[in-house]
Amino acid sequence: MVQVQELQIYQPAGPLPARPVFFIPGWGFDGRVLELAPELPWLAPLGLVAPHAFADQLHVWLLAHGIQAVDLVGWSLGGYCALEFACRYPAQVASLTLHGARQQWPPAEIAALERQLMADPPALLTSFYRKCFLGYKAAYQRFVAELEPYYLGLAEPAPLREGLRFLAEFAAPERAPCETICCHGRRDVIAPIGERLTLSGAQLVTFDHGGHPLFLEAAGARPGDQRKRVIRQRFTKAAATYDAHADVQAEVAALLAEGLAAAPQVGAILELGCGTGNYTLRLLGKFPAARLTALDFSPAMLAQARQKVAGRGQVDFLCADAEPFLAAGRGRFDCITANATLQWFEELERALQGVRTLLRPSGFFWGSLFGRETLHELEEGLRQVFGGSVHAPASRFLAQEELAAVAARVFDQVEIQELRLTREYATLTDLLYHFKKTGTGGWHGASFWGKQRLRALEQWFLSRYGGFSLTYQIFLVRCR
Repeated sequence: MVQVQELQIYQPAGPLPARPVFFIPGWGFDGRVLELAPELPWLAPLGLVAPHAFADQLHVWLLAHGIQAVDLVGWSLGGYCALEFACRYPAQVASLTLHGARQQWPPAEIAALERQLMADPPALLTSFYRKCFLGYKAAYQRFVAELEPYYLGLAEPAPLREGLRFLAEFAAPERAPCETICCHGRRDVIAPIGERLTLSGAQLVTFDHGGHPLFLEAAGARPGDQRKRVIRQRFTKAAATYDAHADVQAEVAALLAEGLAAAPQVGAILELGCGTGNYTLRLLGKFPAARLTALDFSPAMLAQARQKVAGRGQVDFLCADAEPFLAAGRGRFDCITANATLQWFEELERALQGVRTLLRPSGFFWGSLFGRETLHELEEGLRQVFGGSVHAPASRFLAQEELAAVAARVFDQVEIQELRLTREYATLTDLLYHFKKTGTGGWHGASFWGKQRLRALEQWFLSRYGGFSLTYQIFLVRCR
């Protein structure tokens, strides 16, 4: 095996997450640039990236630290490095987010930058940094005061020239190698939006007021924010068709309602992710005197719920993302409940801490969520056909032991019951159609799979199972 120089890593304080976000910075930067966005607990390389060797370096580093997969964020030149890594090591990439990457760098621009670099490296970098931070005055002032002297000290022509040559030589693939989001700022002068990178199958996100350093955007070029954005859009599109197709969720809602049969009467209930209001109706039937707060981040889903429960009880509907709502810590409830919602959360443990904060001393949490073995047949098929570059929606969900460990760190009493439901679909098209009509395809989907791969997946199902059957793993969770 070829010896690969070990990466030096910029790492915030605290334990290394099981699935961290790894940030690959742009030309002339390293991981210390994340000090301008201290709320981002991301890993990143220290020192200028050696782009031609980086994929192997990161691969070796992840293996050495026992990290199976990362959410990879690549910025500008780092976007090219991220793409190369995802193409070569797709099983190690849980998601790919690209910031400010161009389709290609014109040779004339690269040649001009090389001439300036050989003539006066500090002058070139100083001008480049100023252009990078256009539109981010406060961040640029901090950069000049705190980081620019350090970066000018790294201004050796050889590694910078290697970066320019990598930009000139890199050929982007036509198709996204994994679930990918390409983010671009409309005010970016380093990578103009008219030259943005586009990959077949990738989600495109535009920040109207964004410039080049999109990791500074508070509204979010972060992987979790973009996943939530796509999930919200899909649930919103499916609002009118959800009830006709979400039979598994309806069956679990009935089970949750049955599980409340012995519960004492409560005065205040919080329902997280109420969707179209099916479980909301059951809660009102069980607790007719309670004040119910039902929230969902999809306005179209909420509209369906409002219409469904009109005049049937004391309900306050809120259009809100449950995770920041819980983090805000406002209100007190006797019961907090959720049906098939928590598996979409980015930080479940933090959310459960918020649940505990909002519960009164005698209160309890009761809810359902899907486990990682949900759609395991589809995940197996995708692995066979795509080689690990595409995953089923449940690939990010928790296994039972992980869920138990997370809940036990927050609550004194935790009970988890596992259920498995099976559904048969007539064709692969019907199976995928189900995800579309319920909005449950996650933050990625089948739009970029291609007809040839879809046929291969169809043949795999028929050969392996003789049809199109899916298993849903469901956890019923009660916590105090």
